[in-house]
Amino acid sequence: MNKEEPKFNRCCFCFPLRYGLLVWANVKISVAAFFITTTSYALLSLCMMYSTYGSEEMRSRFHRDVALTSVGLAFFILDFIGNIVFIIGGYKKNIRLIRFFYYYSIAVWVFSILVTALAISFSIEGWLARYLLMKIYIVHILNYFGYFAIIVVQTYFLLLLKSEIIKLNNDACDRDIKFEKNSTPTKRMRKRDDTVAGSDSDSVESEVVYCALYKLLIIVPLPTKCKSDCIWKLAKMAELPVFKKCCFCIPLRYGLLTWGYLKLGIATIILIMFLVILSQIPVNYKKDFNIVIIIVVLLMIEVAIHCGFIVGAHKKVVKIFRLYFYYALFMWAVTMMAAVVATGLLSVTLYLRKDSSREIIIFTLNIVGFALSIAIQTFLLLALRSEIIKLRSNCPYRFVKDDNEPEGTITPVSQTIDITSSISTEPIHEKMAF
Repeated sequence: MNKEEPKFNRCCFCFPLRYGLLVWANVKISVAAFFITTTSYALLSLCMMYSTYGSEEMRSRFHRDVALTSVGLAFFILDFIGNIVFIIGGYKKNIRLIRFFYYYSIAVWVFSILVTALAISFSIEGWLARYLLMKIYIVHILNYFGYFAIIVVQTYFLLLLKSEIIKLNNDACDRDIKFEKNSTPTKRMRKRDDTVAGSDSDSVESEVVYCALYKLLIIVPLPTKCKSDCIWKLAKMAELPVFKKCCFCIPLRYGLLTWGYLKLGIATIILIMFLVILSQIPVNYKKDFNIVIIIVVLLMIEVAIHCGFIVGAHKKVVKIFRLYFYYALFMWAVTMMAAVVATGLLSVTLYLRKDSSREIIIFTLNIVGFALSIAIQTFLLLALRSEIIKLRSNCPYRFVKDDNEPEGTITPVSQTIDITSSISTEPIHEKMAF
């Protein structure tokens, strides 16, 4: 399976899936209608109060309140329309309408996560400054649990929607199969998706290394046979290891997923901290403000990249693995350059301050930290490369050909093949659909 999202057969483990989703949509329509009414009344009250008691000092606050209320009203109207579309699609079993609402729910889910991060970043300042006041402490805790509950419910709702779409698609396929009465069973070949297909990158890499070493040693005055043996040995030595396990015990992809979730959590925490710092910097400090904005943008890119990697790892998409591999390779090169620059600067500092033991400790810790970071980055690169090779060579069939026969046969990989025979086997990058 290329996708590992859970598939539900019941809503809340007891109701039929479609009826449970329809009940949920009707509840959401009622809630959206209630909030549309209250928000419209609040917007009208704001306009009437400003027209009656308004002044120049209240203008900026009035515009801000009207803008926020209008955004909330627009969101509730969109939610009301989206739920109406889903109810129509749910009653008519229209997959297109349900899929449209599924994409809309994904957007709402992402928006909920962003609002949660933003609310936490803005409220953490008061929480840290006044954590001894029990009332504020309780309010913040309740807010965080409320945001978390919204995200959990939205995630569960997305999984329910996906399960219903899969079920409707399977029902449509079953109906098509029942109507095909006079069709004869034929064997069809399909091209495999890029998630599991591709060339053997390990052998291609060996050939590239061999050709590069041949071009380097072609000017050396040695016999051809000796030169070929040297090049072959050097090429074998230059081959990178392929891991089967992460940390020698965890399955490779699960270990990479754990690493991705860990880095995503760390990047999110640092992003929230810098958002708090950004909210505290005065506007007239433009230099510090610009530096913090650049850091926030880089952290957002880091969070987005790790989110994409986690999605690609769950779905076994080789393209996303390869893109993250290039990103990790770039970060490895940046870490190497930073280590060289920092080591050089600290060496100069130690040379100028010969009697400082504090600088020696900092220098040693810096070297150890950079060495550990480079080792972790190198291990991550090798693990990513191993997973890419594993996914690209994960072919369910092999082409088996005997030298004495003009035609070959297609054999499953699970079938035992005598490797000492003269029968040539090679993986095919197509899967059979009977």
